[in-house]
Amino acid sequence: MSKGSLLCSPLLIINMGGEMMYILEQRLNAQKVASEKAAKILNDSIKTLFSPQFIDQLFEPQRIFSVQYTRQIFTKVVHSSIMTLNESSMNKLFDLMLMGFKYQVIASNFPQAVYHITLNHLDGLQKILKDSPTVKLVESTRKIFKERYSNLNANDYFIMRREILRYMQDKTIRVSVFLQDEIQNIDGRIIVDNSGPGGIGSEMPGKVRYLSESGDVTKVSHFDLKSGEKFVENKNTHFTENIKSTLGTNLYAIERPNKPAASKDKTKEAKPQVKKAEPKKLDLNPEAAKRELNMLAALLGSEKQDAKEVLDINLFPEPIKKSGGGGPGQAVDDYEADVIVFETNSTQQQERIKNLVGDWDTKTSSQKKEQDDGDDLLDLMDSAT
Repeated sequence: MSKGSLLCSPLLIINMGGEMMYILEQRLNAQKVASEKAAKILNDSIKTLFSPQFIDQLFEPQRIFSVQYTRQIFTKVVHSSIMTLNESSMNKLFDLMLMGFKYQVIASNFPQAVYHITLNHLDGLQKILKDSPTVKLVESTRKIFKERYSNLNANDYFIMRREILRYMQDKTIRVSVFLQDEIQNIDGRIIVDNSGPGGIGSEMPGKVRYLSESGDVTKVSHFDLKSGEKFVENKNTHFTENIKSTLGTNLYAIERPNKPAASKDKTKEAKPQVKKAEPKKLDLNPEAAKRELNMLAALLGSEKQDAKEVLDINLFPEPIKKSGGGGPGQAVDDYEADVIVFETNSTQQQERIKNLVGDWDTKTSSQKKEQDDGDDLLDLMDSAT
């Protein structure tokens, strides 16, 4: 097995952990949870996720985690604080984390960009922690990450990117923030924006070289490609050099730093017929199972909260419309939310998403529309199906 395929798990956990903290911070503020309690929830969650024992095991070479196991990790992280979430909220939180990281990986112009995405997530966590002592755990993780990943070659990153995208390929949950920022189509597919620097040594798409029999270049011509309109030459000599990128920053802030352009006719695209993926086979490797159990044990070893301090929060208060996804006895891989509506303090934007989703529901299923007539899509989150 290649080196790159054994180093995916830290990227997965750190970046999805960063997405989780962005979401929790926004929802706790939106629900006006007392600042002291909100800070304690975020601090305790980050403290658990970046505990030295867990990080040491996380950075050991191993196969990429399954979706089920990844969800178990973050369920333990969330409930290591004074906060408890019901299953519906946890399902939606996990879906948002997946889709956020999926967008960032797809939107990156070259495989090594995931290195900078990870650093941006770690920087974001440090901003959330501010002056908390827990920030030292994030700084320590950042140091380990840079030591382990700064010397990898392009092929290692190519394999890691491929494995991460394979991990997320069946997830096409629609998120209102992504729809209004035009980084996602109404059918759930991510819109790729080609702006920004390419890989080191890459050239603008559209260049054609003509070679002689001896291999010498005899002629060079160019033709215009839409994918090359926003191309920026990467003049760095190594991928670890500073690159200005908003990938890995907070996608849910009121003032979001980047809103990529999208095709004007994206809402007119028909919903594709997607064949349901076959259930994934469990990895029965005893050593892999032992490692996963040890890592969960490291998380479970965190200090338990006093029952009197537990704060039961419904992060995304909306009833479930249909039975299924994420319920008892059902694999997490099979869980899919229809539309997740994420309020970001803009009535006009929310009305736009309400109409957009309403049009889609009318086209796809009149029966579903009848069932949804009593639901308010301007609530914090739409129900899961």
